[in-house]
Amino acid sequence: EACVRIGAPAVDPLVARLENWFWPDVSEPVVRALVRIGDRRAARPILERLRQSTNPFGEDDLRLTIALIEATAALGDEFALSTLVELAASDRPEIAAPAAAAAEKIRTRR
Repeated sequence: EACVRIGAPAVDPLVARLENWFWPDVSEPVVRALVRIGDRRAARPILERLRQSTNPFGEDDLRLTIALIEATAALGDEFALSTLVELAASDRPEIAAPAAAAAEKIRTRR
């Protein structure tokens, strides 16, 4: 919450935490804070983390993956579409459905 109040100056430290901490308990709140701040500088690091997080092992990992997909929809642009389309074709509906919705959100923003 404090990072959201700080705003744009908090983006770089939050991105660093996202890139260096792989525990969902730490990463998910970081992702949600970055979305609330709304700074597009976070879009590519979030997408990169999404690419690394598409094989969740447990419920926490799945929540993080979905948070990353939603964050990509909120902050991403056309550069994220190929990853989202690939995830939308997943045989895991809990990943495919939010990825398809995220891709559509980006497409309609064009």
